[in-house]
Order: sequence, then C-alpha cells, then structure tokens
Amino acid sequence: MMEKQVNSFSRGNSKLLRGLLYGAAAGGALAMFDRGTRMSFMDGSRKTYAGMKSFFKNPMDGLARMGEFSGRLRTQIEEISDDLTFISEKVDELKEVPIQVAEVVMETKDVLTHDGHAQMHEGSMNQASQITH
Repeated sequence: MMEKQVNSFSRGNSKLLRGLLYGAAAGGALAMFDRGTRMSFMDGSRKTYAGMKSFFKNPMDGLARMGEFSGRLRTQIEEISDDLTFISEKVDELKEVPIQVAEVVMETKDVLTHDGHAQMHEGSMNQASQITH
C-alpha cells in the first residue's frame, strides 16, 4: 500500500515538473517576440560567455576578484552592523528621555506646590495682619 502511494506521488510530481518546464519554455519563447527582451537576452548571454571564458583562462584572477568582492561585502556588512548598533543605542537613550522629563516635571510641580503654598500662606497672613492693624 505504501509503495503505491510513493509511486503515485513520484508520477504526479513528474507531471508537475514536466508541466512547469513546458510552461517556462513557452513563456520564454513568447517573451523573445519582444525586441527589447531579445536584445537584453543576447547582451546578457555575451557578457556571461565572456566572463566564463575569462575565468577559465585565468582562474586565479577570477578568484582574486571574488576575494576582493567578499572583502568589500564584509566591510559593508560591518559598517551596517555598526550603524545599527549606534541607532539602537540612540533609540534606547530616547526611551529614557520621557521618563527623565516626567521626573523633572513632577519635581518642579512639587517645588512650586510646596513653595507656592508657603508663599501664599505668608502673603495671606500679611494681608490679614495689615487689615487688622
């Protein structure tokens, strides 16, 4: 029973892959009717052929270029990582700012409220004593 399922799966899978290949070939053939697509395809094919030809003639040059490219890529990744670390630190700092501002506002309110009461109380006592005198 299990063998039948495997066989039917592989046949179904084979039909699917065959259908995908036929569809891709038909789509590629239809795309070649467009002049711009044909020119782009030919240009890309020529560049790829020339690059492969050059690589097979001088494999060490190709490996050296790949090494340079990987070095530049590694440097760019490190720079991006540093930038992300810097941004993350700044975001953390900005998260703390509202808390600090709230603390300063509350302290200012407390100082003004306590001093304000004391000043108002003294002012009203002075006014009361002036009225009685």
